[in-house]
Amino acid sequence: MIEISSYTDVGRVRDKNEDSHDVISLSNSTYLCMVADGVGGSAGGEVASQLALETVSSYLQTAKEDFPVECRKYLLEAIKRANQEIYEQGRADPTLYNMATTLTALVCQGHDVWLGHVGDSRGYLVRKNSMEQITKDHSLVEELVRHKKITPEEAKIHPYRNMLTKALGFESSVAPETYQLQVKPGDIILLCTDGLTNMVPEDEICQGLENQEFNEVAKMLTEKALSYGGVDNITAVALKWVK
Repeated sequence: MIEISSYTDVGRVRDKNEDSHDVISLSNSTYLCMVADGVGGSAGGEVASQLALETVSSYLQTAKEDFPVECRKYLLEAIKRANQEIYEQGRADPTLYNMATTLTALVCQGHDVWLGHVGDSRGYLVRKNSMEQITKDHSLVEELVRHKKITPEEAKIHPYRNMLTKALGFESSVAPETYQLQVKPGDIILLCTDGLTNMVPEDEICQGLENQEFNEVAKMLTEKALSYGGVDNITAVALKWVK
């Protein structure tokens, strides 16, 4: 049994919410959960993030009968198709030029979990009061940290911490990263945009996930980000394996 909590908020500074998220039941035992953080002028970011979700969902709906054996392959293909759709629409419509989006998508079937990821929205695993980041940020500061040019602490305040090195729509093709894991009863997976992680310390996120009524945790985490300033759109989707 899986409990799921999701919530989004425009924040205290932005005029519109360019984040998108969705939770879809592909079958009785298979769920698709996604978060996306759009970037681009005019309506571009909002369009890109929503288009990513629609494309991935539509493709996986047609492929679900081949899960779990082919799940990774289909998840990769779905994300690549989303990239192509965003890239082509961004070049065809001048008002959407250069639109792009992050995407972190999760497919779970029972205790088997697959993640597909592009950008700096994140996936975390919470197990026994400890939170581990599953995904790797596709960002300039992450590259600098990886090559030991700056420390993780310096990355949190770096002036270019929001500069992405990879996103859907930047180029005509993309290479998503994928992750596969098996969860245990009591485990929690959190998908979220950087409007949450840039505002709320990870230890507070972890504590909030484990100490609240679970159907309210996504809203509670969003409200926590708002209390710290809410300078960006905020989105969270959390899943808990009860048994």
